[in-house]
Amino acid sequence: MPTRAPNTALIRPGALGDTLLSAPMARAIRARADGGAVGLLAGRAVGRLLSETGAIDEALDIECSEWSRFFRADFRGSDLLAGYDRVACWYADPEGLLARNFARLGVAVRFVPPQPPADGADHAAAFWASALGDWASPPDLSMALDVPDAWRGASDVVLIHPGSGGRAKCWPIERFLRLADALHRAGRPCAFVTGPVEQERLGAPALQRLADAAPLTRCPDLSALALLLCQASAYVGNDSGPTHLAGLLGVRTLAIFVATSPTVWRPIGPRVSVCDGDVSADDVARKIVDQPDRRSDE
Repeated sequence: MPTRAPNTALIRPGALGDTLLSAPMARAIRARADGGAVGLLAGRAVGRLLSETGAIDEALDIECSEWSRFFRADFRGSDLLAGYDRVACWYADPEGLLARNFARLGVAVRFVPPQPPADGADHAAAFWASALGDWASPPDLSMALDVPDAWRGASDVVLIHPGSGGRAKCWPIERFLRLADALHRAGRPCAFVTGPVEQERLGAPALQRLADAAPLTRCPDLSALALLLCQASAYVGNDSGPTHLAGLLGVRTLAIFVATSPTVWRPIGPRVSVCDGDVSADDVARKIVDQPDRRSDE
């Protein structure tokens, strides 16, 4: 009788951008597993989004109490990973506790270094696929998620996210304001979106300047952010979770890299371009205005 293709669970803690890079990993594992299912144990919202867009077969909540039991020395078993034959785990396990508890379930495990080398020559997804050896094919760095038709729109708006989880990754707020002005002068409507980090870091006066320059959406949840992105004509942002999401959704994305390496962290997607942090607001505006607005599904 033929051997059943193995089912693989990806266990991926971390911020939005890191977790979104599970999408090419899941596809790379599927390509090698010849039909095996891929589940993702991660944050609830990002897991649900990746499930809805076909990147994974099942979303599991990393905040559930069942997962916390895997970190106990007196682990006695769990149904959390029932149906999975193997686990790709992005946790460090220096004392071997997780490895022992996975072994108690009869589940094969490969541990993936949570962070690739900062000055590496390979994209993070390619580095992680290499760490999985024969479990994964080389990842497709230009893939896009399967976006439901109901999410798509035909707006001319350029969506701008001026933040990032790391302060050092951020292009100066003054340049984002100048970008909005340059786009308006070129006849291109734009809008800002901010998340909880920007609400705290920028403060009320800077946030008001953004709102005065262009419409501002504050702290949308992940589903609402995905809809905003899918309905935009283009997106501009730092190396951040929303920028990775824009690329994967097939939105024309311009990612500004101030402190991190685009070789390692370039967003995945078919319509992504990058520039370094020295770029001027006028140059970014020209890149947006001068490129056609063909969408990934046209």
